[in-house]
Amino acid sequence: MTTEWTHRGGVWVRETDSTALLNAQTPGSFLADFDYSLNPLAGCPFACPDCYVPSLASTRFRRERLPDGRETSSRAAWGSWIEVRIHSVDVLRRALERGYLDGKRLFLSPLADVYWPGERVYRLTRRLLELLAQQPRFEWLLISTRSDLVGRDLDVLQQLGARVEVGVSVPTDRDDVRAVLGRHNLPVERRLQALRRLEEHGIPTRVHVAPLQPHTPDFAARLADCAHWVWIDWHQYTPGFAPLLSANGWSASTPVQARRLADRIAQLVGPERVGLGQPAFAKRAITK
Repeated sequence: MTTEWTHRGGVWVRETDSTALLNAQTPGSFLADFDYSLNPLAGCPFACPDCYVPSLASTRFRRERLPDGRETSSRAAWGSWIEVRIHSVDVLRRALERGYLDGKRLFLSPLADVYWPGERVYRLTRRLLELLAQQPRFEWLLISTRSDLVGRDLDVLQQLGARVEVGVSVPTDRDDVRAVLGRHNLPVERRLQALRRLEEHGIPTRVHVAPLQPHTPDFAARLADCAHWVWIDWHQYTPGFAPLLSANGWSASTPVQARRLADRIAQLVGPERVGLGQPAFAKRAITK
């Protein structure tokens, strides 16, 4: 049963009985090096203007009309709604029991930030991690977030050990840039502190600098001391992102700029701890 939309925390939220948790990845996709993505949510409240997911909305999400009249499949509505797939834990449990995920590489999640504010109430991500920790026959799990709420689950992440890696998105170290290009995101330092805390507790970590945004000369040094490795990408996923940069007097990042930042970080921590471009996304920080 799917519930009615309710307005909570500035976004439209509803619970759905969708069982579409696991999505097999296909050759040629951005996530081809993973076997499955785990998607306990549809939609995202962070509303980042450079996000690639809205371009997939018309094919990945059902077209629904929100109470405010907008359609969930439209870019204009992105960031204003989220569906919680409440049966996700049961779906994962069955998949694990049947051995479907044995030896598989998993990504949580390419379609939403699983540490959205509502996770404090639903605890859906935590329950999924607890289940994976109980039946750790999968090969590897990558978690991607831009929230420090991930620190709540340190105990479960420690149980997963080298089978898990947490990536935190930090595309800039300038909060004036964040205020425009990621105004619903946490301040930069809070995300860096979250990474350091994970590091201190032995959790494999990475920084996602994607896409690279305007930053200070100190960005490389700030990134170098807070994670096992850094992944940098310069691609602009949405057609409206470059004009938004221009309107604020900034320019889009280029491969040359990304390489320059990668080289500076490599000088500080070694080239093995830096990845550049989409092909490097599925690299693991720790392989044993």
